[in-house]
Amino acid sequence: MIILSWNCRGLGHTRAVPNFRELVRTHMPTLVFLSETLVLSNKVEEIRIYLGFDGAFSVNCDGRSGGLAVLWRYRDMCSILNYSQNHIDMKLSESSYADWRLTGFYGFPETTRRRQSWSLIRNLAATSTLPWCMIGDFNDILSHAEKRGHIAHPEWMIRGFREAINKSNLHDLPIQGHPFTWERHRGHINSVEEQLDRALATAHWKSRFAQATLTNLLASHSDHSPILLDTEPGGVQTAAWKFRFENRWLKEQELTDIVTGHWIYSGNQDMTGKLHHLSTHLSSWIRRLNQDLKDRIASTKNMLESLRDKEDPTSLSRTQELRDTLSNLLAQHEAYWKQRAKQF
Repeated sequence: MIILSWNCRGLGHTRAVPNFRELVRTHMPTLVFLSETLVLSNKVEEIRIYLGFDGAFSVNCDGRSGGLAVLWRYRDMCSILNYSQNHIDMKLSESSYADWRLTGFYGFPETTRRRQSWSLIRNLAATSTLPWCMIGDFNDILSHAEKRGHIAHPEWMIRGFREAINKSNLHDLPIQGHPFTWERHRGHINSVEEQLDRALATAHWKSRFAQATLTNLLASHSDHSPILLDTEPGGVQTAAWKFRFENRWLKEQELTDIVTGHWIYSGNQDMTGKLHHLSTHLSSWIRRLNQDLKDRIASTKNMLESLRDKEDPTSLSRTQELRDTLSNLLAQHEAYWKQRAKQF
């Protein structure tokens, strides 16, 4: 199972949905947990339908803050156990494994309410004996090594969070890639980076998913990075594919020559054979048309990844340029998919 977790900082933002759709298209998550959606349930349902998820559950935002959502791929795989403004607790069912438990978590950002977050973790730990994993934005760190900035993280907060994790029999899953998942004021003297987003699991869960990996991803929207938990890395994710003719192809000057040439080239084959031959070559042709945009998106992401740990003025300026470029490319890609959806 592939689980995507992201503090998206508002699904109503024009840049948020293209970023989210690109994450879903690229990584094909089975389940997605979103925090700080800043929207109501009708918006989450709209996105569920648009992205093709079978199920969704959301906790409405409180004014202009908060909001949680979970979306899952297959109708009967997820059962909601309980929820609050800070968590969604789920039982997951997979054909190849016994049921297990996943909690999407959003810790209180206010310093004065951290103890409430830790108390919630301990209370959740006592509610079930299923193999358990928590994932999300905890708004806490476990050590000073998980922060980069000129002001040290308060020791009492590190100690309190660590004690809550230990008493709940949870273990931190190591993260691959860039070590920090949240940043603020990058490039300024008071810049801060921290690993606020993480996954925690019980020993029972870790023994069942011994090869599980957690990866820090990129997104041009939000000051939080998405994180991706893969319980079985190396598993093949495939999507059903059917050939469909798209009306927009009629605007391409090459189309007539391609159809005529391959219809003649297919020779004496029967109608079914000719259509199969033609659809195969049309699919290859349209993939080449779409590949340029995908290549530019991938190239921009690679350049952003290479600059992630650099703090010099030139790199910071280039990072902002690339983030704007990526947002524009994703908006183009989003417009293409919206146009395509109207044709069916």
